[in-house]
This record gives sequence, C-alpha cells and structure tokens, in this order.
Amino acid sequence: MNFVVHPKALLDYDEILAHLEEVLMTAADRFEAGFKDALQKALNNPFHFHFANRSRLVRRANIKKFSRHFLYSVDESQSLIRVLAFKHDHQHPDYGFDRECS
Repeated sequence: MNFVVHPKALLDYDEILAHLEEVLMTAADRFEAGFKDALQKALNNPFHFHFANRSRLVRRANIKKFSRHFLYSVDESQSLIRVLAFKHDHQHPDYGFDRECS
C-alpha cells in the first residue's frame, strides 16, 4: 500500500508543526513520530481505523498523545491511501471532508 497527501493536508501539517515548534521543538518531533506511527498502521491495514463519518468513505486516525488526527480514504484498486486533512479534535466536524477522495 502506498500513500499520497492532499496539497491542503500538507498545509495543515506544516501549520501544526510550525505551531508546535513555537511551543516546544520536541513536541513537533513527537507529533511527526506519532503521525508516522499512525500512517504505518494505516498502510499495514487500511481498515484499522474507524470511519470518520456516516458516508464510510473517510477514516480517522488519531495521533497518539496529541489532540489531533488525520483523515484518509482508501482506494483498494490502486492500493493507495489518500491523506485528506490534519485537524484538531475540536475543529469543525466537517473540516477536510470537502477534499477529493478519488
């Protein structure tokens, strides 16, 4: 299984890292490690994480020890995971769902 990251998700990720680096550089490093761990779980088993909404097209992977998660879709025909958004647990529930799944 491979993965791609939506351009807006890259912006989300960069904003999170910039904020964490301002607070504490090691927090940014821990966030990156947490993301890599969650992404690896998703790559090993794309259906490991629960659905993020009722449409059952998008899944939500929590990033351990952070109030953040990422949304992703699975394209089995292309053996591909698409990371759509990174978001805080308290952001608007619809944030990131308007991004293309296909």
